Amino acid sequence: MSDDPHCLASGRSSVLINGSPTQEFQIERGVRQGDPLSPLLFILGIEAIHVAMQQAVQAGLFSPISLPMNGPKLSHLLYADDVMFIGEASLENAQFLARFLRCFFLSSGLKVNFDKSKIYGIGLDQNSLSVLASTLRCKIDKFPFTYLGVPIGANMKLKRNWKPVIEKLTARLNNWKSHVLSQGGKATLLKSVLGSLPLYYLSLFRAPCCVIKEMESIRLNFFWGGSQNARKISWIAWDRVLAPKERGGLGIGSFKAANLALLSKWGWKFKTNKAALWSKVIRAIHTTNRSLGPLPLKKSISGHWKHIVKSISDLNIENIDFWEVAIADVGDGEDVSFWHDSWLDNKCPKDEFQSLYALDCSKSCTVANRVQKSANGIEFKWEWRQNQLNSHDNSLLLQLCNKIRSHTFISGPDKWKWTFNSDLIFSTSSIRNKIDFNLGEFSYKHHWKNWAPYKVKIFTWRATIERIPVKIQLQKRGIPLSTLCSRCNLHEEDVSHALLLCAHTSEIWNKIGLWCKFQFNTTSNLELLFSQIKDLNNSCRSENLLLTIAMATCWTIWKSRNKKDFEDRNIPPGLLVDEIKADSFMWIRCRGKIPDIDWNKFCSYALYFI
Repeated sequence: MSDDPHCLASGRSSVLINGSPTQEFQIERGVRQGDPLSPLLFILGIEAIHVAMQQAVQAGLFSPISLPMNGPKLSHLLYADDVMFIGEASLENAQFLARFLRCFFLSSGLKVNFDKSKIYGIGLDQNSLSVLASTLRCKIDKFPFTYLGVPIGANMKLKRNWKPVIEKLTARLNNWKSHVLSQGGKATLLKSVLGSLPLYYLSLFRAPCCVIKEMESIRLNFFWGGSQNARKISWIAWDRVLAPKERGGLGIGSFKAANLALLSKWGWKFKTNKAALWSKVIRAIHTTNRSLGPLPLKKSISGHWKHIVKSISDLNIENIDFWEVAIADVGDGEDVSFWHDSWLDNKCPKDEFQSLYALDCSKSCTVANRVQKSANGIEFKWEWRQNQLNSHDNSLLLQLCNKIRSHTFISGPDKWKWTFNSDLIFSTSSIRNKIDFNLGEFSYKHHWKNWAPYKVKIFTWRATIERIPVKIQLQKRGIPLSTLCSRCNLHEEDVSHALLLCAHTSEIWNKIGLWCKFQFNTTSNLELLFSQIKDLNNSCRSENLLLTIAMATCWTIWKSRNKKDFEDRNIPPGLLVDEIKADSFMWIRCRGKIPDIDWNKFCSYALYFI
């Protein structure tokens, strides 16, 4: 701190008047624009506001919002250089804030821009709000408004309030990118957009089904090359494109899964971070004796917390029981629900001892309320609705007590573990993957681990499941054209004929087989061809090499087929084989990270270095 005055006084500035600089002068107050010290000084200034407001509340100079259940008193929220004051709607509060901000300006030099400041009232008439606004010399605004990019007070069940997200998604996935990017590039961009643009909203609000459907429709059109005005053929069901690769999909991931996973994160944070201000606010507002569940919820209050609790409950539809996966290691027992959390033998006591649960006077009790550890062992403090339990319930109670006595308690506060992950650390990706896992299982699962580019892997995946625009597939989709192969004019063009069985392509595969000293199975379909390579039980490197060469061959044959159909160009098989060798060499050297591979030796025998 002793160096700060020197940093402030070291700068010199001049003023441009009609394009000519004046004589330089010493800076004695404040910092230059863009000075790296500026963020630190803002933090120091904001910290002063925080401390001063706390003292003002304690002295009774400012009346904050008081929450029930001995909850925190809310007087201000701070983020960077933004400040939000929260308090009772009184003239005394407004007059104090005006004096407070004036004193802050005189002491720090940081002046509030009242032209950008606004006042909001809840349950106030316009005249009362106008009096407060004139006292503070700021503008009147109304709900909903945007703060830090989040709509405050908006009904997020309405589609119109999601318009900014949809517009940003549309702008990012614009038409020119759809025309110039390969499908590998599109798939990569779709994943990056999913990882950035909508997730801020999806992590706070439950998106309506119509919004999820429209956002997925935007991505679908982009992936297949369509636009807002014209749709192109969707060659594969979108659920399969979204599904994980290990289930036979492309692994893009759905917005629905992202939304549910990100909202469920708040349930985990609520359990593991009780000291956070938002957690204290939720406990104060929603905790009641009727709160039956791991998370407190007052059903009469609508809002985002209600949607978060419902989202976690809706995970059961996706075969995910959040509170069976989130296991508590009980320490002091203050934050673990005795009946509703999974802690006793990693299970929820309510499920095993339902009749005892029904008799408990306080179903929202914690472990600390019922189990007390002392020097003499474990003591129990039960509160039953009946003065005396029947023999069946007494037997259950004895079982419960024995289980608790044999349970291992940890020292210190309670801890939570997430059993979906091997490291027991919570991650939203584990929930997202599980939800997307339920999109379906498809019979064919592609071989993604090789050195071919992503666009080539996607093409061969589509070709293997017969979803590329060969003539028979185009005719099935209502496009009138001859289905004869344009190269041999003898057979109908399906995927197997176009890439494997045509006389033109068979010659290419024979030459590639001689080069690799490996007989590729081209008698049936691509699935058998790739399975033949995987079933060799060779080294990982040789397997990747043969898969890469096979995919390069399919890719080159398809490009030559298109040149014949659309440009009427016949490329000799020998030139295509040379192109396959060149592409394979480049992919293996760069993507396989084998820089010392020799071109001449590779051209003689592809597997010489294995």
